[in-house]
Formats: sequence, C-alpha cells, structure tokens
Amino acid sequence: MSEIDLRGLACPEPVLRTKKILDQKSTSPISLLVDTDVTVKNLERLSKANNAQILESQKVGDHYRVLIAPSSEEALKEEKKDQTKVGPVVFISKDSFGTGSAPEDHTFSNHLLNMFLQSLLATGHQVDAILMANSGVKIMADPAFKEVLEKFELAGTSIFACGLCVDYYKIKESVASEKITNMFAICEYLMTAERVIEP
Repeated sequence: MSEIDLRGLACPEPVLRTKKILDQKSTSPISLLVDTDVTVKNLERLSKANNAQILESQKVGDHYRVLIAPSSEEALKEEKKDQTKVGPVVFISKDSFGTGSAPEDHTFSNHLLNMFLQSLLATGHQVDAILMANSGVKIMADPAFKEVLEKFELAGTSIFACGLCVDYYKIKESVASEKITNMFAICEYLMTAERVIEP
C-alpha cells in the first residue's frame, strides 16, 4: 500500500485528488498524509459520500495520516441505486441580503439576511443544508446569527462554510472544524439539490 502525501496543498486539492483515486475503483486501502484536522473532516465526508470507509485517522507529529478503504463493487451498485437529490439548499455567498445603494447600507442588508434566515426557519419547511462561501462565511463568527443557525441545526439542517473563505477572512477560531468544508463538497450539494435558494 503506497502512501500519498497531500500536505501543503491548498483546499480543495487534497479532496479532489482523493476523489480521483476513489474514482479509479481500486479495492486497495489508500493511505493519505494531510496537514489539518479540517482536511481530515473533509475526507471523512468524501468517503461517506462515496461509500468508502475511514479505517484509521491519527495525528502523527504535525500532520495526519488517514487510511481509507474504497467501496466494494457491491457497495458501488447500491450507491447508484440510492443516489437521490438532496432537498432545498440555501447558498449564502455574502454577509448581506442583496446590497443597498450606499456603503453605509451594509448594516441594514446584514440585518435583512438575519431576518431572512429567521423567516425561513419560521416557515417550517425543511432545509437540508446552509452553505456559505466568500463573505457569507462571516455570519459564522457573527453573534447576531448564532441563535438562528443553532435552531436550523436542531431542525436537522447541515451547516457548512468554505474553508478557504474562513481562512481568508481570518475567522477560523470562531468556526468549529466539523462545519468547515471545501468547494468540491459545496459543488456536490449544489448539483444534487432539489432547489438552491440564494438570498
């Protein structure tokens, strides 16, 4: 079993390279070296989505080793049978609801986004996921949004923020690692969603 070194690669490259390996339908386990626990979480989600299994995940010095067992042929057949669209997904690409006509309108537009999420929650309609990218990730660190996002999670909504964006806006310490994802996973959600709502 060879070990593949994915350290030093920018997100989402480790996930994309792992997906290519899984797509080759090899039955041999794959050993990967990655930099962060966020990448480990992303690989766990990728494995689950591809009916693969994480056999081992451990910290070794300043990096992580992840051992993945690819899907068997039977599991791949089941996966094809079970592939269904996910329900509605909310994609938030900015920390405001629309934009005002002047820069000072941002506070109002940000408040409108919060009101939109509160109202969407109040409708009682199921939202499968709330995905955030670009400045939309800022709401993960904004105390004004904490309660509504927690209520969505209690209602069964998955909440994910783009890791590259979280790093760019320097809010990593405010976002739990299990809520950080990558652009590949966001694309997968958007392409399989029943519908995408973008405020």
